[in-house]
Amino acid sequence: MVVTFLAGIVLVIFLRTVRRDLTRHEELDKEAQAQMNEELSGWKLILGDVFRVPTNPSLLCVMVGDGVQIIGMAVVTILFAALGFMSQASRGTLITGMLFFYMILGFAAGYVAVRMWTTIFNGNKKGWISVSWKVACFFPGISFLILTTLNFLLWGSHSTGAIPFSLFVILILLWFCISVPLTLVGGYYGAKAPHFEYPVRTNQIPR
Repeated sequence: MVVTFLAGIVLVIFLRTVRRDLTRHEELDKEAQAQMNEELSGWKLILGDVFRVPTNPSLLCVMVGDGVQIIGMAVVTILFAALGFMSQASRGTLITGMLFFYMILGFAAGYVAVRMWTTIFNGNKKGWISVSWKVACFFPGISFLILTTLNFLLWGSHSTGAIPFSLFVILILLWFCISVPLTLVGGYYGAKAPHFEYPVRTNQIPR
């Protein structure tokens, strides 16, 4: 809690400094800005290139959406474990809680990814369904592929630690019956929400 409090204080000071610099920078006219370009340094040099459209915008949106889902799952799981709702003494409780929160937070992943997609294309909602499907299948697909490969190796060595086939069916049903629909619903609301407005203009010529 102390570290979080101190980090929050530093973040507030940093945001106030950057916001003040941005306001002062926007107030300059073009001639003064051109004269000042030689004196600029640090983050001010790339001020007009930060929000340029990336070469692969769908991959960026998918990674951000899945990142929000994974970080949210970790934070909520740690919070519930710290409050005593999930005991480490009970075997499998943490894994079950992580899976449950990951599936529920599919809504947040779809919402963030699609809203970022509409922001990149300045409010154009075309393609949000494709982005939602990619968010729903990218990280779980990679995890499921790794899990299947390792489990086949365990089955081949006749290990007792192998996951039974019935559990595989249950995981697939949870994935496609809960996580994917929630991600699509989140993407729908993300498409309905207004896109973010960039705080600075993007330069015509990349630096």
